[in-house]
Formats: sequence, C-alpha cells, structure tokens
Amino acid sequence: MNRELLKAKLELMEAHIARVEKLRAELALDRHNLMACTETTCSGEGCGTVFEIGALVYMQTHWYVEPYGCTDGDYWNPGEGQWVCPECGHRNRLISELEHLSNFKRFFKAIKDVYDD
Repeated sequence: MNRELLKAKLELMEAHIARVEKLRAELALDRHNLMACTETTCSGEGCGTVFEIGALVYMQTHWYVEPYGCTDGDYWNPGEGQWVCPECGHRNRLISELEHLSNFKRFFKAIKDVYDD
C-alpha cells in the first residue's frame, strides 16, 4: 500500500474512534440517571424510592489517620461516596463501579465533605 492510502485509512480509523468515544461519553452518567435508596444494607433499611442524581447531594466521606511517630499521620484521606435519601434519611453507599467514572460528582446537585469521627 502506498503511504497516502495508509494515511487516509488511519484518519478514518481515528475519526471512528472519536465518534465511539463521544457516544461512550453520552451514555455515561448524567444528572438524569436514577439512584434508588437501597432497601436493606448492613447500615439499616432504606425506602426504595428512586431519585435523579441531579436532585441528590454527593457526600464525600473522609477517614482520619492518627498521629504516630515523630512526623507521620494527623491527616484525612478521602473515603467512599455516599448520599442521604431525601425521603427517609437513609445513608446510601455508592457502588464502586460508579465511583471510578471521571467527573461522577458533577452530576449531583451539590458536593458535601463529611469527616466522620
């Protein structure tokens, strides 16, 4: 194959990849995706009500590392994402498969940092 033909095929493939990536982004979570208050978890019972993500507050939990030694510890690390059901007040954990998505937090109505003792 000549160089120009290979270059044209490469450009077509790159355009196709760009279209696929755009579709993938459009299919990713947005503020209208639904979240259900889990009915039973180890932390209690939820009501099962379904909400759009855009109506919920994302709670970024943090966990504390106590001081140890001469210079180590005494800081907070980010933990899992959670949300509180507006209907029943149940605290729901976000499943780990959703947590890895880039910019996941931006779909929530607000983001709140929570520092648990």
